[in-house]
Amino acid sequence: MLVRLWAENFDYLESKDARKVCERIARELSAKCGTKKTSDKCQKKMKHWIDRYKAAKDWNRNQSGGN
Repeated sequence: MLVRLWAENFDYLESKDARKVCERIARELSAKCGTKKTSDKCQKKMKHWIDRYKAAKDWNRNQSGGN
């Protein structure tokens, strides 16, 4: 659900209102999942997933020797 909300709001996350958007994502996630997520936790989790994706992508590129 976090990834879906992040993708839906991606354009706004690149704007000056990114902090407000992250807070809205955290509130919506908390409401739908019944958890207490903060905007900082959501940002850290997405950064972790993005970093892991980039690492896997780089590893795959090095294994195949191409783009």
